[in-house]
Amino acid sequence: LSFHHNENNEWLRYGGGIFLVDVSGGTISGNRAVQQMNGLLMTRCDHLRIEENNFSFNSGLGIGLYRSSYNVIVGNRIDYNVRGYNHRFFHRGQDSAGLLVYEQSSHNIIAYNSVTHGGDGLFIWAGQTTMDSGKGGVNDNLIFKNDFSFAPENGIEATFSRNIFIGNRADGCDYGLWGGYSFESKIIGNMFQQNRFGIAIEHGQDNRIVSNIFENDTVAISLWANPIEPSDWGYPKYRDTRSRDYAIESNLFSHHRIGIKALNTSNLSLSKNRFSDVDTMTVLKDTSGFTSIDNTLA
Repeated sequence: LSFHHNENNEWLRYGGGIFLVDVSGGTISGNRAVQQMNGLLMTRCDHLRIEENNFSFNSGLGIGLYRSSYNVIVGNRIDYNVRGYNHRFFHRGQDSAGLLVYEQSSHNIIAYNSVTHGGDGLFIWAGQTTMDSGKGGVNDNLIFKNDFSFAPENGIEATFSRNIFIGNRADGCDYGLWGGYSFESKIIGNMFQQNRFGIAIEHGQDNRIVSNIFENDTVAISLWANPIEPSDWGYPKYRDTRSRDYAIESNLFSHHRIGIKALNTSNLSLSKNRFSDVDTMTVLKDTSGFTSIDNTLA
C-alpha cells in the first residue's frame, strides 16, 4: 500500500468509492463509501467542498488528496480506516490513514471531522517533487478542531511542510503528532493525551507550540536531529535541516515521565508553561541556546 506516486493515476489500481481527476469547484455531500479500499480519492482537484460524508471502515484511506488545493473538508465521519492492526496482537497502520494530504496539496481547510482509529489519523507528506528538489511542499493547510484519536501509529503525521494545527485532539496514539522536517508550523490549542509521545519532531525549524494541553503522555514533546541523513534524499542537500528555533509557550503539561526532551537542537525557548506531576521537566543533550522563562513546576 503506497500512495507516493500518482502522476499517471497510479491510485486507480486500488479502487474505492469516488475517484475525481481534474475537478474544479463543486460539492460532495451526504455520500457513504465504507468497507472497501478507499472512500474518496482526488487528483488535481480544487475548490471542492466535502461535507457530511461517511468514509469509514476502509482498509486504505478515507479521503486522499494528491496535488489538490483550496478545498474545504468539513464535518465528515472518517473513522476506522486502518489495515494491519489486530487489537492486542498486531499494532501497525501500514500507511493506511483516515485522511491523506499528499504531493503539493496546499491551502486546504480541514475542520470538524471525526478521524479516529485510522492507521494514521491525518497523514501529510510534501511529495516526491519536494523530496528531490527541496522546493514546494504540502503547505499552508489549516487543520482545525478535528479528532484524530486512537491511531496505532500517528494521530497526525505532517512531514517536510508548513501547516497550522489548531484545536485538534489526539488521544491514545503512538505519536499524537509526528512532524519530521516540519518548518514554520503552528501547533496551537490542541489536546494530546495518553500517547507514547505527544509531539515528536525531527529536523524541524521555526515551529511554535503554544497553549496546548498534554496529559499522561510518556514524553510530551521530543525534538532532535540525527547526525546522518539518508544519502538518497535530495531534500537535505537543498534545505536547512537542523533542529532549531522552537518557541514552546503557555502549554499545560501533566503526568508525564518527561516533559520536554531535546537532542542536538539549538535555540529552544520555553516560556510560561506549567508542569504538574512531571517526573523530569526537561532532558537536554547536545543542545545550545536554551532559555527558560516563567515556567512553573508543581
